[in-house]
Amino acid sequence: YMNQWVSDLILSITEGSEFTNVTSLDNCDFAKWKLAFDKSVLEGNKEAIDAFEKAGELHDEVHLLYKNNRKITIQKEPDKALDFVNSITAKYDEFSTNLDIVTDYYAKQENISYLITVIQGIVALVISIVLIFVTTKLIRVYANRLANKLAEPVNKVAQWAEELALGATEVDF
Repeated sequence: YMNQWVSDLILSITEGSEFTNVTSLDNCDFAKWKLAFDKSVLEGNKEAIDAFEKAGELHDEVHLLYKNNRKITIQKEPDKALDFVNSITAKYDEFSTNLDIVTDYYAKQENISYLITVIQGIVALVISIVLIFVTTKLIRVYANRLANKLAEPVNKVAQWAEELALGATEVDF
């Protein structure tokens, strides 16, 4: 956005045309982005925090330069117009450098955040597999115990049936 704003301003100065972009310091796209940006993402990185603040200052300075020089054109005041264009360009270049530091750090944090999410997913999967394995083992243990408990009376009945079949007249219930 800022690149287009500066390009349009320079074009306006060099062609002597009206500059119609948003000129309100607090209402342009960068100001809105800056207000919405979650600065907590930058915590712990002094360079990124300083760059964020510096980009904001440079943004304000570009708006102030425009406000103080908005009537200057190449046709009317070539020297002033050239100085104005050079000032705007220098501020924009510094602004871009600082914003690059912020966005690079932010991108790294996003990558780290994604990596953490993937690792958490893998850990959850491993835990699920372990729980399934443990649960299966426990089910087998309890099934064997239950089978043994159920087998006792069945075996006892089979024993009595065998004793009766072999001619026993009484069995010990």
